[in-house]
Amino acid sequence: MEHLQVEIADALHAAKPKRSSQTFSVRTVDGTYPVLKFWRDGLSVAEDDAPRLRGHVDILQGEDRIARCLIVFAKAEDGVATYDFKRRTDDGAQGPVDYAVEDDAPIALLT
Repeated sequence: MEHLQVEIADALHAAKPKRSSQTFSVRTVDGTYPVLKFWRDGLSVAEDDAPRLRGHVDILQGEDRIARCLIVFAKAEDGVATYDFKRRTDDGAQGPVDYAVEDDAPIALLT
């Protein structure tokens, strides 16, 4: 009987959602939650780790913000909540300018 209990415990442990090797997290006004999987159009988190998220969130890699996203709930399955991006703005992406930039224009002003 003990052998069966050990096998069941091992199977339950193996069924838990795995965290990715890169440390991505999602930050909301309520807190920061670890991301299980992150892809171009969405992300997934463990349902136990995070409440139902929605609205604007920051995607962090370690301590650095890599994107600002507007997310919506897509589905919950096997303890994993999946969210889709309605809008994603990567950090470091320069916005459009409304003037022509000269090739030899200074990049900074030193005083």
